[in-house]
Amino acid sequence: MNEQRKINYLAKLLSILFIIICIGLYFLTNDKPEWYCKLINNLVPEMLGPVLAVLFIFYIFINRGINLFVPDTPIAYTHILSVASIKPEKFGIKITSPSEGDRVSKPTEVKGTYEYIPENTRLSIYFVNNSQTYCWINVSPVIIDHHSKTWKSKIYIGSDTDINIEYYIVIALEDIATEPWFTFYKEVSAETKNWRPLKYPLPKTVNEVKKIRVYRK
Repeated sequence: MNEQRKINYLAKLLSILFIIICIGLYFLTNDKPEWYCKLINNLVPEMLGPVLAVLFIFYIFINRGINLFVPDTPIAYTHILSVASIKPEKFGIKITSPSEGDRVSKPTEVKGTYEYIPENTRLSIYFVNNSQTYCWINVSPVIIDHHSKTWKSKIYIGSDTDINIEYYIVIALEDIATEPWFTFYKEVSAETKNWRPLKYPLPKTVNEVKKIRVYRK
């Protein structure tokens, strides 16, 4: 029995129970001298008429497939206002290369898989310093293969002198509304040749879905 049928069945059961209670109250208060019994005895017949009319209309609607009471349905992920409101594990995003604790060169290809990426979102890659106070966003394009459900991108971690330094690679999903800011950051940084770090942790509007630790070699 689906949710809608359960609601219709419950409505029918409650309406029948209400009618039985009204009839019972009518007979229990009949010929009673108390004022409240007389009041109930007079009100019951007046109540039953409108109630029966409403129930009759309700049953007609049900028989024609028109549901007056519709169960709440979960909102599809594609209609959620912010991707940050979805639990990270729902996306099934994984990093297949490099692995936790690997030693990586300055230019490194990051690859992974995914199960679900909502519409109007961007998969972003950040690398974070060892104290986890600053981060840099990867400006290279992330190539997503929707057929094999894989993704990859080339990133640049640290400077030429950062040998044996610990970094973190963070995979995040962001609303497409951040695209203008990302484009501005990329253009200004390229023009000034100054890739300024961003504060870490990331804003709450960014959904951090995966994080691993690596070392520069």
